[in-house]
Amino acid sequence: MRSGRVSGSTQPIMSNMEADPEVKADVDRMILDYLTCVAINQTLSVAENANETADSNESEEADWLIDAVGAFRSILPEKSLHRDLDIKLRILAVAHQIRHYMPTQEHRSREGCSPLSAIGIEFMELCATAVHKVSETRWFETGAQFVAQAVIEEKYEGGTPTPSESLSQMCTWAPNDPVRNSKWIQILQRCTNELPEHSNVSLARSDIDHKFPFEKFRSGVLVFLFDLISTLDSPLLIELERGQVGNLTRNETQCLRERIGLR
Repeated sequence: MRSGRVSGSTQPIMSNMEADPEVKADVDRMILDYLTCVAINQTLSVAENANETADSNESEEADWLIDAVGAFRSILPEKSLHRDLDIKLRILAVAHQIRHYMPTQEHRSREGCSPLSAIGIEFMELCATAVHKVSETRWFETGAQFVAQAVIEEKYEGGTPTPSESLSQMCTWAPNDPVRNSKWIQILQRCTNELPEHSNVSLARSDIDHKFPFEKFRSGVLVFLFDLISTLDSPLLIELERGQVGNLTRNETQCLRERIGLR
């Protein structure tokens, strides 16, 4: 399987020749695929180094790429996205939100971060879409950690007596397959049973961080996303630029390049 990770410095060179109108949608998808892979790599890299000296240029580039992907995606019909690209876009969405998530309530309020329960729902939907690519056990264990961290965020840190809609949705999420559902419930219960009993007084994260360390959880999510993107196809534009696509001969690849307007 070809790796989905690409260097952000690789730039496909488009010729002045107008692309065949019949393949314009395919070209748009290829460009979106390319931008998405670069954005994933940049976002994960920035998120991975968040605790080190931040490079503002790299952070700005990651945000610019997110905007570029969003703008390009808006011109393509949802149904035109193939599964590989759909998975990549879902990876990017989760990576972007995890990158910007702040583990303290004060920072979350100031930065307007998505709650962990909402990010967790997107993570579970990502894995359900990429079910043929992910380890079921690893998927469920990471998902259970999302639930635990979301409960900590709302119930213990925030002191919220009634769970939010997204937390309720996250806690009641279940696979369609009965066998998978049984395994999910078992892993979820094992994880959440370790949560402390709730009291009327909100607990600081430091009070429970020894058992549910946020940074370990966050790092695990990033590694999961790194590993998943590595199982996906590299952008077709990169292969076209290199001169050979998959099992096509170089002559066949050149014909394809010319048809879509690449030199």
